[in-house]
Amino acid sequence: MPLRWPDALLMLALAGFGAQGQMLELCDQLVTSPAGDSPLALARYQAQLVRLQDQLRALPQPGEHQANCYHKVSRALARFSGQRNLPLPLLSAQADYLLMAQDNRRAIQINRERCQRAGMQGEQARVLPLSKREVGRYLFQAADSSCARSVWLAWQNRGGDQADSKLAEILTLSHQQARSMGYPSTLAWRLDGAYLNSYPQAEQFLSGLVATATPLPWQRPNTPRYRYIDPPRLARATLMQLTRLLGLSLQPLGPDQWQLWDGRRYLGQLGLIPGDRSHYWPVQRHLVGHFTGMGQILYRQNERWRGEHLSELVASITEALYHLAGHSLAHYRAEEQEPDLAGLPRAIGLALGAEPGFVRLLPQAPDVEPLAFGPGELLRARLALAFWHQASHQPARLDRYQAGLFARYYGQPAPQGWKPLSAYPNLVEQGPLIYGSLLAKKTAMDLIDQWRSGSVSGPQLWEQLFVNSNHRAFAPSLAQLGLGQRQ
Repeated sequence: MPLRWPDALLMLALAGFGAQGQMLELCDQLVTSPAGDSPLALARYQAQLVRLQDQLRALPQPGEHQANCYHKVSRALARFSGQRNLPLPLLSAQADYLLMAQDNRRAIQINRERCQRAGMQGEQARVLPLSKREVGRYLFQAADSSCARSVWLAWQNRGGDQADSKLAEILTLSHQQARSMGYPSTLAWRLDGAYLNSYPQAEQFLSGLVATATPLPWQRPNTPRYRYIDPPRLARATLMQLTRLLGLSLQPLGPDQWQLWDGRRYLGQLGLIPGDRSHYWPVQRHLVGHFTGMGQILYRQNERWRGEHLSELVASITEALYHLAGHSLAHYRAEEQEPDLAGLPRAIGLALGAEPGFVRLLPQAPDVEPLAFGPGELLRARLALAFWHQASHQPARLDRYQAGLFARYYGQPAPQGWKPLSAYPNLVEQGPLIYGSLLAKKTAMDLIDQWRSGSVSGPQLWEQLFVNSNHRAFAPSLAQLGLGQRQ
């Protein structure tokens, strides 16, 4: 007898805890497509896959069998969208590069006494693991600028001497894959369907952004002071104000648990729980016509907050609302949304959390600063775009380009010996679309400016961007809201 919801997950859980050997057999039954070609049966099957994928993803500590089942479900869903798997040589080359760039894989010896780690003795003072945490702590405490620059340079170059040859291999194999799919280059392939769908458009957008003035990357940042707040109270107030701004309503179910409604349309269940940092934990997507959504918003439970922590909270809420707004099965058959604007719902929260007019509505909110563009993120986005624009990897040319970007954004010559893209995992994970976070941020800032001026209302933002553009193209909705021309 074929397994059906809502029994499927329960049976998987029972198998997982009681008889691990049966887990994958039950999973195989669930991912097997139905006999015949009935549209209704196919839609139910796809919906079952989506629900199973969500609930397996939401397991707090999935075991090996659950992970294998999740992989099977993801592959079954990918068949409907026509996704093509990357060839094994390209995957292998990418994995090699990511291993080179891995956090905490290397350590450096600090021989100069004045550069050694403060508060430590012997070997601990002289050896520094090249991990983001340890390097960041060293740079924050370093009193000597030349010592800090040397450590920062070692962190940037942690990919080692083989990084360039591996990058050349990745670029060559990526171009081959693109040509096999009918594209002239990797850049043309990855920007197909993007909001900025060509190299000139993306480069023009990035070159037009102005970087905010910041210290050099190895110098201590100018961080605002903390403010002591009541995290549960602030989290509840932020959720209430944001849903009210967008024209939504919350119906309480229990302590910090609500039903989310858009007029008479029920969207799903939403909760607030404390955590180490603010982020959204999706439990179940809202698949219109099949099932409603469910999710939890975690908020920073530490009482010391800065403005960036509030922006992270608001971004987590907008991400949750987008998740619960609902989308159709069409998303799983063909991706319509621009890949370089995928982060727009979250970016709207980041921009709104830095908007004084919204923050004034919140109790005990920390001081906020306007959203801006850091010189480091601009440099990396343009350097990545230049890398993927190459027909073949040319490290010397990229080195000169990197030095010019550093001088432009920081007003000083780049440090000697800095290897371009020696250890930058996002170069592989996001490809040329690294600029997408900047595009989403700039678009969100423009939308919040329109909201502040009164030319766009909160319900309009909800209807156009969270509902009409849910897993669909943003361009028509942005045009409706007055941002019709591509950046």
